[in-house]
Amino acid sequence: MLKRRSVDTGEKGKLEFLLRGIIYCRACGQKLTGEIHPRGSYYRCLPNLHKGKCNQPYIPVKLLDDQLEALYERLQPPKKLLELLKVEMQEIARRRKRIAEKEVKTLKRTIEDFESKEMKLLDEMLGGKVAREIYEKMEKKYAEKRREAEARLS
Repeated sequence: MLKRRSVDTGEKGKLEFLLRGIIYCRACGQKLTGEIHPRGSYYRCLPNLHKGKCNQPYIPVKLLDDQLEALYERLQPPKKLLELLKVEMQEIARRRKRIAEKEVKTLKRTIEDFESKEMKLLDEMLGGKVAREIYEKMEKKYAEKRREAEARLS
């Protein structure tokens, strides 16, 4: 029970702050917590029993939130790059579609070929040109190849 209670998810408290529990003080290394004061909202270092109180001033919430927003804006790829990526992805999708359509045609043709071979083999067996043992062996082989092609097609 104590171990479960000691886990800091960064979301303790009734008030929600964007960076509470996930940012650290550069000076003392402690996590920052958010607080509301009469003059505004601030982040401050959590107290540490072993190191004592940090000497850094409180940091306005808006200041850090604005810095984070500016960082995200700098991390956004340029619009030209996004447009280029979009065009490239569309070309890849078209290429894959062409390849898939070609493969579907090939598989359908393969299935038809094996069905034709099975029918021809049956005719030859019934006409006495092929022995029953050879017919069964070849029919099994053709059926297996046809099923493989049908499975790939589906």
